[in-house]
Amino acid sequence: MALFTIEELLLATGGHLLSGSKSGRPSRLSIDSRTAKPGEFFVAIQGHRFDGHLFVPEALKKGVTGVLVRGDFKASLPRQRQRPAPIMIGVDDPIRAFQDLAGFHRRRFDIPVIAISGSNGKTTTTQMIGNILRQEFHLLQTKGNLNNHIGVPLTLLRLTRRHQLAVLEMGINQFGELTRLCSIARPTVGVLTNIGRTHLAGLKQLDGVARAKGELVASLPTNGSAILNADDGYFPFLSSLAKGPVLSFGFAPHADVHITRLRSQRSHAWTFTLRRPGYHRPVAVQLPAHGLHNVANAAAASAASFVMGVKSASIRNGLAQFRPMAMRTEIVQWNRVKILNDAYNANPTSMQVALETLSQMRGTRRRIAVLGDMLELGRMAKAAHEEIGVLVANLGIDDLIVCGALGTHTATGAIKAGMCRDHVVVTHDDPDTGYPTLLDCLVERLAPGDSVLVKGSRAMQMERIVDGWKQRFPRGRAQAR
Repeated sequence: MALFTIEELLLATGGHLLSGSKSGRPSRLSIDSRTAKPGEFFVAIQGHRFDGHLFVPEALKKGVTGVLVRGDFKASLPRQRQRPAPIMIGVDDPIRAFQDLAGFHRRRFDIPVIAISGSNGKTTTTQMIGNILRQEFHLLQTKGNLNNHIGVPLTLLRLTRRHQLAVLEMGINQFGELTRLCSIARPTVGVLTNIGRTHLAGLKQLDGVARAKGELVASLPTNGSAILNADDGYFPFLSSLAKGPVLSFGFAPHADVHITRLRSQRSHAWTFTLRRPGYHRPVAVQLPAHGLHNVANAAAASAASFVMGVKSASIRNGLAQFRPMAMRTEIVQWNRVKILNDAYNANPTSMQVALETLSQMRGTRRRIAVLGDMLELGRMAKAAHEEIGVLVANLGIDDLIVCGALGTHTATGAIKAGMCRDHVVVTHDDPDTGYPTLLDCLVERLAPGDSVLVKGSRAMQMERIVDGWKQRFPRGRAQAR
């Protein structure tokens, strides 16, 4: 974690000293009083479910050098005999101050920063880019889901002199958020995977999603490269926002990084070639991942890597080493049942892609979709769920099992589109119950050779269904039917 002197803390945040001295050793930052260590500087950030100001006394007891708080903060602090008053810096907004500190630290390094956003495939594309660039660079990369207004600063604060570049995932759900994240991270390359119906509660409509995601392109400098999806309907709009060069990727023949000679392999892999501008010899790729969407993600990652000037062998090796993260089109083979665990999150676009992937899975006896609610869709929630039900029926999925408050709309759409009622099951389980009714339905319906998709929004915690299935049928124990 980065080090800051008291003078730098005041300079970066525009804060003022409420108590204590400006002298002292440089400190690392902490935003969690539970893990705060002696000598660190505690930032009392405030969120929807917590307020760090409540834990200032606890942090001081642990020996932190000082605390950064709201300017109007008053608290009963622990008595410290024969010790000077703790250093306390007041700011208008501790979260913004924390972000400003991350931006201050980022400006210490003259290195390329690649920012990745989009409606779907952000994490996978970030992982692919990291796999490729790690072949030639020491890089800083987003860990887990640290992609928001707190996660991006936390990642940037890990920058050290040994890092040659940074690869940052950026997620948003409101207008202006990407502009703010870019002002902190100062990306030199921006990758947008696609535009889809996500976070409509805040962004209202698809045009709003495009405008919000387009903030990344608009924030790039004149010498910064925008990596955009040539197959996306918003490509012309997004490319118009760029001040610098645009490099497109996709299946379209006019894409700069063009996918050709695509073949599906039985071993859950794709082989294809990538043609790129200025090079006569295409890059042959073998990608061990399900779904055409992952081929597009690989093309996006390759385009960003071309901009960084890496060798073709690095792209080939980096993608060959790719493995899907847990709960993101993850294939789980369990007692001769193939589970497509895509439980991390869901929106209408990613749900469509997952269902299409299920329908295309080879060597399958029957295909069953287990779907939870897609959240943050606002007034479009009912219609979006009915559309997914229609898609389930049109793709010829054998059985549909739904859960959550919106599941009835998915079921209604499937039945209206001609799916037999006997093959549609509505359960009213939720994550707190562990989905017992739904698991009972799976026990009755699943048999060796079947494939099942498990997908829903993060709050639905659909991975509990996969875990519950494993617990009911430990490896080697025969299942129902």
